[in-house]
Amino acid sequence: MQRIVLLQILNEIPESPAENALHLPPEATNDSIVRTLDIHQERKLVEAFAFLASITNDPRKVIAVAIEEHQTGERLVVRIAANHGGLVTVQGGLQGMADILMRVARTG
Repeated sequence: MQRIVLLQILNEIPESPAENALHLPPEATNDSIVRTLDIHQERKLVEAFAFLASITNDPRKVIAVAIEEHQTGERLVVRIAANHGGLVTVQGGLQGMADILMRVARTG
């Protein structure tokens, strides 16, 4: 615990976020792999989920989101991680939004 306090004293202002380059994978040669989203659409969707999942402006409380597309292209798995205790709140909020979107899609 003392080291954490010392690090905070030495560097109170967190460093600016870094931009990570998006490396496009080589074209898939396996015809059995079906992609519903291209890499750019997937990135935009992840960014949108991360925005919707953010529950605080505290930069020390981070939400991470990842999307996995099933090989058949029939479904997406959204994975969420948090470095604080708000994961249940985030999951409930996103599930509520998903339920609304499913209802609209079925009646639309």
